[in-house]
Amino acid sequence: MLSNTFIYCLEKKGIPFYVGRSRNPKKRFFNHKIIYGDISMFILQECDELEHFWEAHYIWLMKSFGFVLKNKNIYIFKQQKKRRKKPRIIRGSFIV
Repeated sequence: MLSNTFIYCLEKKGIPFYVGRSRNPKKRFFNHKIIYGDISMFILQECDELEHFWEAHYIWLMKSFGFVLKNKNIYIFKQQKKRRKKPRIIRGSFIV
């Protein structure tokens, strides 16, 4: 059974500065506290699937509100171009 993932936001002096995801937000909060000092955390969403999507969504949302985030891993959803395979000839036939 998969455990749920939590999407969370870290704040310093009431200003959001980091959005992340964790299956154990309490433990993750204490790890962040060592790095960032006096911070608070609030849960944005609990999800059982598509956690990468929801994390990216909230990162985009916070940035669209004008917050400067310290996130290093930012998932950008682009329509990926399909790679076209070059046709090759095998025994006189085209293989794609």
